[in-house]
Amino acid sequence: MPENALKRSILKGLSEYNGRSGAKIGADAGFYENCGKSFMMSTAALFGNDDGNGELSVIRAVNSMAAAGGKALAASLSLAVPPEEGESFAKKVMGEAVRGCKKCGIELISGNSLVGDCAFASVAVTGEKVFELRLPEKDRNRILIMTGYAGNAGAAMLARKKYDALAERLTGEFIKKAMAGSDDTACFEKAFELAKACDGAISMHDISEGGVFGALWELLEREKAGCSVDLRSIPIRQTAVEVCEILDVSPYTLRGDGGLIAIVEDTPDNRKLGTVIGRVEDTADRVILNGEEKRFLEPNRHDGYYEI
Repeated sequence: MPENALKRSILKGLSEYNGRSGAKIGADAGFYENCGKSFMMSTAALFGNDDGNGELSVIRAVNSMAAAGGKALAASLSLAVPPEEGESFAKKVMGEAVRGCKKCGIELISGNSLVGDCAFASVAVTGEKVFELRLPEKDRNRILIMTGYAGNAGAAMLARKKYDALAERLTGEFIKKAMAGSDDTACFEKAFELAKACDGAISMHDISEGGVFGALWELLEREKAGCSVDLRSIPIRQTAVEVCEILDVSPYTLRGDGGLIAIVEDTPDNRKLGTVIGRVEDTADRVILNGEEKRFLEPNRHDGYYEI
């Protein structure tokens, strides 16, 4: 949804109902207290019948929880099954979801299915809060670091979907190498590593829909901060560069599952935790620099995958 509509129609109503929710742009997981313990929940959903949607939905929900300091324990899956595909679609997505749960080391414990007008997979994950994360103090120099690669998952999915078109310009071996990016969509272990290394003084966002630029905007919007980012410092694989160039889509607004954006204090040790892509500024400006060229970051409106 457009950001203004999201704030007006969803977040405002939630805050009025539950002022403790902490719901805001870029907060993809929430926590609740019960019997002296902190638990967390997160969700993720994908529509369409693309191969791997069931697995990616699980991994996205787990990634989001980890980026907020939580460890996922169990998942629930809801499916909308197109009438014309019926049982074959349900069986495919179920197998993918189970595979995703195995990768993440969690249980798939419940679900729901219905016949609908479109294919849809939605995953809700519950877990426990492990790290109490906090934004580094404003009086410290703060940097933006990134792990993973821009457009990682999106380029892999497009390579599979548009194989024939890409084969007119690229070798089969190169395209298969691009498709392998689908194997690197989990970042929950990396999120734990970063949280522990920073002793909780870190603010993270996993990269998914909207790519690097989408994750950057949502993280900075959540923390009410500006930035100065060097485009050329953002990690990207050559396979993604080639696929995106041929299909005329930006890798920076393309699904980047498997990566993280984080705000940390500028220290020698923290600079080793990922690739430094820019600085956090105490202004409203969110600037992307590419040599002499300067542009401003915009709200996350869509993912480049849907352009294709």
